[in-house]
Amino acid sequence: MTGGTDVPPVAVAFLRNDAEILLAQYRGPIAAFADRWTGLVGAADGNADGPENAGLPESATPVRSGDPFTVGAEGTEFVIHPALFECPSRDVELPDRAIDSDWVPATEIHRRETMPGLWRAYDRVRPTPATLSADTEHGSSYISIRAMEIVRDAAGALRAEGVGTDAAWADLTAVAEDVLAARPSMAALRTRVDRILSRAAGDRAAATVVSMAIEEIDAALDADRRAAETARSVVEGETVLTLSRSGTVLPVLAGPPERVVVAESRPDREGIGVAERVAEASVDVAVCVDAAVAHVLATEAIDAVVLGADTVLADGTLVNKVGSRAAAVAANGTETPVYVVTSKDKISPDRTPTFEAGPAEAVYDGDRAIDVHNPTFDATPPASVTGFLTEDGRLDPAEVADVAAEHAALAGWRTGGSESKSSSE
Repeated sequence: MTGGTDVPPVAVAFLRNDAEILLAQYRGPIAAFADRWTGLVGAADGNADGPENAGLPESATPVRSGDPFTVGAEGTEFVIHPALFECPSRDVELPDRAIDSDWVPATEIHRRETMPGLWRAYDRVRPTPATLSADTEHGSSYISIRAMEIVRDAAGALRAEGVGTDAAWADLTAVAEDVLAARPSMAALRTRVDRILSRAAGDRAAATVVSMAIEEIDAALDADRRAAETARSVVEGETVLTLSRSGTVLPVLAGPPERVVVAESRPDREGIGVAERVAEASVDVAVCVDAAVAHVLATEAIDAVVLGADTVLADGTLVNKVGSRAAAVAANGTETPVYVVTSKDKISPDRTPTFEAGPAEAVYDGDRAIDVHNPTFDATPPASVTGFLTEDGRLDPAEVADVAAEHAALAGWRTGGSESKSSSE
């Protein structure tokens, strides 16, 4: 802290729900920030659970923190410590000194009178292609929303800086290509980013990209919710088996089924977290080791296997967390239906899967000369899938090709073409 006053370092916490962040206005205790929009402000105490006195809800979970930096305001320098938190609800009780609040896309920071350095603070914690690549915890629906945020936020910054149309479009297409390269196996990410750029390719304006991104984020969140609603009607009152973590499947499990069996999903064991969430919803739940999936299907009364999707290929092949194929094949042997809960945006025009591999040390970190197979995904043939439960109802594997052809037409922006004109024309 500099400037001759005894003001502690300031933590600025951004709460994120879906794809919007919470901005607040304060009247005190920092006069330089009074009546200006900011995140939740508190003392930077180094606590991973969040800054002191900021009013963070107990349900908020840390996503990442950013490097601190110094800003000056009204003759005083403040050291800003930014942090991002995931918030499952928008029902947030603000501190007494907060006088107003608003959930907004992060691009709104550029359009409001904010505390000094607010965009700089958010820029240090917002998603990037690198954070997409490193995310081994979440499914493709969640990661695709973060991907669209990256494009939206880049466009918002270029709009605020007044960058010319051609230069801004060149920057944005480069950002989009980096996003696509971060997770090349994820069809939802590609479809949704392609749709934003395809819709904006008519006038190529950064402002249009911002608008299209906001619309497509809302549409994607709605599609994921409606796909879950389709699945709820299928599994209500049933006993189901699932594996891994899918943001689309999880809401299905926390209610309608009578009982849920979750495979632990090694090596990251994200199935354990899913089981805990299901238990919190007062649903009867059990965990099994991955190798026991076939045994559970053979010895317990399982009504359906419910899987998420990373990608669905044009021929109906499911690409999903490794173990999905084994579960589906075992289910076929016991005549148990296999349902895939997915938005249609996860359908890819590709016919060959792109696989990713996890780190070898997650399986074996010894010093012997041992090869390690740690695939992140596997491919389940369409004959092993009973149906895809989407936002528009059930699709049979044979119906997937038509959707794949529609998605193939969205990639024209990558070669300078436009398959659809901007809605602003």
